[in-house]
Amino acid sequence: MKAIEYFKKITKNIKHGNGLFYDHCYGVYSFLKERSLPEYVCLAGLYHSIYGTEYFKPDVNINRNLVKKLIGNKAEKLVYLFCNIKNRDHSILKIAEKNKNLFFIAYANLVEPSNYQENASKEYLDFKHKYYLKYQSLSDSFKTSKKIEIIDDFLNEDYVDKLTETFFSNEFQWYYMPSKVNDQDKVFQLFHFVVENSQITSKFFETFNPLFEKLNAKKVFRLKINTTFKSKKIKESAYHKDNDRICKTAVLYLNTNNGYTKFKNGKKITSKRNRIVIFNSNFFHCGTNCTDKEKRVVININYI
Repeated sequence: MKAIEYFKKITKNIKHGNGLFYDHCYGVYSFLKERSLPEYVCLAGLYHSIYGTEYFKPDVNINRNLVKKLIGNKAEKLVYLFCNIKNRDHSILKIAEKNKNLFFIAYANLVEPSNYQENASKEYLDFKHKYYLKYQSLSDSFKTSKKIEIIDDFLNEDYVDKLTETFFSNEFQWYYMPSKVNDQDKVFQLFHFVVENSQITSKFFETFNPLFEKLNAKKVFRLKINTTFKSKKIKESAYHKDNDRICKTAVLYLNTNNGYTKFKNGKKITSKRNRIVIFNSNFFHCGTNCTDKEKRVVININYI
């Protein structure tokens, strides 16, 4: 999409908090998108601070006419108001009922992970809680998508062959983890982080470029390869969610076996080579080992 590509181009090197301005703004866009808000509201969320606000000055040379061409008049009006309203968050909270779209953008901006304040004051936390309560009261008209998407034959078979050749090799470097989730978990595994906390930690990162492209991944927060091993009985890990980020999880199965991914609602997806399951990263789920193959290998990605 031209609006997103252009925004990334002009903001890609701008810092915001401990991260990048683009990552934060795309996180706001994703939050709104996941809640099925109109596209013009989502695009306003992407551009929400492009003109600069009383709290943040991105120093981007852009005028209103160009922004209108990129995202439309309705979206640009929301952006302009967000950037120019005084005492912004308090003021928007007061008019939340009258301008829900502006409020949802402000709420997404507050809860997007890069806006996290480690030593936040009690006053700030109380204020943020008021935003949360107002969000709860206004959000009955939409819900976060509960969709669990399952796609077979997701990738080109030659590329899957390359992945299996690499990660089933006896020379590949693995690390030991005594449990998948916690100390009570009886499923030990080997793992290899490729991306951890948004940082590339492995020389194999570029190996996954075709997968990123197929997922249309704009930002990868975590990529981890997991291996569990054969036992007499299937062992389930503890239920867990990957994180509270506004992002998606994709689990790609590299070999066919009777292990599975299971969700708290009872839905179970068995491991099949080149099958991928995609869901919101805050869904509670568990993984297993297998009984019919020597090992079960999956790739887990958190991304937007």
